[in-house]
Amino acid sequence: MVSIVSVFFIPIILYLLIFRNRHITYVRHHEPLLKLIILLTGFYLSIMSFLYQSEQNLKIKRYENYNYFNKVYADWYKEFYLHFTNQNCKENTITKENFKDIVSEEGKSIIRNYFNIYTQEYYSVIQNFIPQEMWEEVIQGKNCNGAAIRNLARYPFLVYGYEFWANLKHFSFPKDFNVIMKNKIKECQTDIQKYRKDLGISHIKWCENPDRYEVTDSKKLK
Repeated sequence: MVSIVSVFFIPIILYLLIFRNRHITYVRHHEPLLKLIILLTGFYLSIMSFLYQSEQNLKIKRYENYNYFNKVYADWYKEFYLHFTNQNCKENTITKENFKDIVSEEGKSIIRNYFNIYTQEYYSVIQNFIPQEMWEEVIQGKNCNGAAIRNLARYPFLVYGYEFWANLKHFSFPKDFNVIMKNKIKECQTDIQKYRKDLGISHIKWCENPDRYEVTDSKKLK
């Protein structure tokens, strides 16, 4: 705000201070030069104000992009909880060994979409479309406390899905996403287990909701 105000007032103040005293010999003799200095000062301040405002607008846009991903994840969670359940999971419990065979194509698509959003988010970070600090502090997190790692702890079959597709050489873009993901899972394995234990969810089993089609249809009818 200070920069924007100064664009208008500083050149005016300089002009008034100098040219109200035109009777001074120095001012009279150097009037063209002084006018040029005032003009350049106004031009410089205009450029600085423009750059400042552009940076502020860019920061706002980055946070708007970050909030957009929050909304995308919110929609994903709705679909996720319609399809998967942690109630009455027995022989249909999803494990690392049976992920490929037991999860339906629709279920795989939902899990895969989580990582599609994740890669888009990472690409947005490296392109400076969302704040770097939000990725480092909130999404990935330091010391394995980011939202992404908490999700892997709450829903372990997300890890099974990631490993399933990673073994098929998927997630090749952005090119270093796989390296980051594998290292993060390895680094945070102990923390993931501790987090599950602290929340008392280590025993919870997940499976596909046998009534998911009825639930989905009833949602559509409303």
